[in-house]
Amino acid sequence: MKIRTTKVLVIVALSVGLLGASSGLAANAQFSWTNWQPAVGPIPIMENDLDAQIIQAYNTGLISEFEKAMLSRDLDGIKVQEQVYRMGDVGITPWSEAKVLASLGRFKVTLQSHEAANKTAAQVTTIVQPGTR
Repeated sequence: MKIRTTKVLVIVALSVGLLGASSGLAANAQFSWTNWQPAVGPIPIMENDLDAQIIQAYNTGLISEFEKAMLSRDLDGIKVQEQVYRMGDVGITPWSEAKVLASLGRFKVTLQSHEAANKTAAQVTTIVQPGTR
């Protein structure tokens, strides 16, 4: 009887050990290292530069608070699209990188046009003010 109890305990211990080992492997298998890519290259550099340019334009009065919010929202949308590509099945490809860079380029032109429009309006206001020569 004592031998049977020992066999049962050994079988239960092995079962628990195998169950624990298999559940640990399953948890690690849920995250695929091949599909994850760190944010390196020209895209994050350009995103950071544009973030800084938005803040600088707001601090110098070239864009309003509303424009800052809208431009930040648009830039965040481009960042999300980049993350979607980066975390996809094949990661970021040359095609998707070119697409994100094109979006960032268009965004930069939009930001510069906002700055230029407000800079021109500020210069015109300064020129037209009465009593200044």
